[in-house]
Amino acid sequence: FSGWNVTPTVLSDQHLLVAEAHAKLPDAVAKTMTWGTSAGLDKTAEKRGLQVLKPGELKASMFAVDGLRIFKPITPRITK
Repeated sequence: FSGWNVTPTVLSDQHLLVAEAHAKLPDAVAKTMTWGTSAGLDKTAEKRGLQVLKPGELKASMFAVDGLRIFKPITPRITK
């Protein structure tokens, strides 16, 4: 995806949101989502958004948003 030089660092107490272009995001999330455009061979998603949520920012209603995936890190970031 173009628009991101690197993926964001997500600490163990944070969550990563990954949104498809069609996702009906809450306003607070939509305003701060960083969008990337498909630049590789696989163009199944033209745009995707990334956002890191700090502790306490994840809302139960986000789990019901079609096109929004929520991830929690299980290991520290691998940089090599």
